[in-house]
Amino acid sequence: SVLCMPVTDKAGKSIGVAQMLNKLDGTPFNDDDEKHLKTVVTEISEMLGKSESWTSRIPGVILAAFVATSGWIFHESLSGVLKSSLSTVLFVVMFVVLLSNVFILRMAYLPGIQFCMRQLLRFGIVLMGAGIMFSDVLEIGGTSLLLICAVISIAFVVAHALGRLFGIPLRLATLIAGGTAICGGS
Repeated sequence: SVLCMPVTDKAGKSIGVAQMLNKLDGTPFNDDDEKHLKTVVTEISEMLGKSESWTSRIPGVILAAFVATSGWIFHESLSGVLKSSLSTVLFVVMFVVLLSNVFILRMAYLPGIQFCMRQLLRFGIVLMGAGIMFSDVLEIGGTSLLLICAVISIAFVVAHALGRLFGIPLRLATLIAGGTAICGGS
């Protein structure tokens, strides 16, 4: 069964459709399901209306900073082999994946989380890449410089090939390639 509802902007113009498909228990949708979908559609409409303003990003940015800091503190509290075998960044990413599968966030956090994923992540990648100074590369020699260039090139080729295979947009595949090649190499 299908339950659909239009998503509207502030002016009441339809800008999309939200739908629910086949309840898990196999029963048809009822009035309560319609109320729940209406609540979700209302949140989507409000979030889209606020997404243009900077203030709409604040809750998501604060949440992202809190979760990242919590993950870092949790990683620092680990000891022994577990701590040394997992980098802080990898641990925090796994921590975020775990939390995102356990908790459902309100739509109000989405603009800030998207800002962190797009703008702040890119800026972080640039800063990580800048950590590899040109003088450091010269110190390790020409052979190592060629090896670094080869690894970066392979990372880009593999990321783009996997992106095409899995239907990932080219810009995101390039971001993943850059993060893997530059940050992973540093």
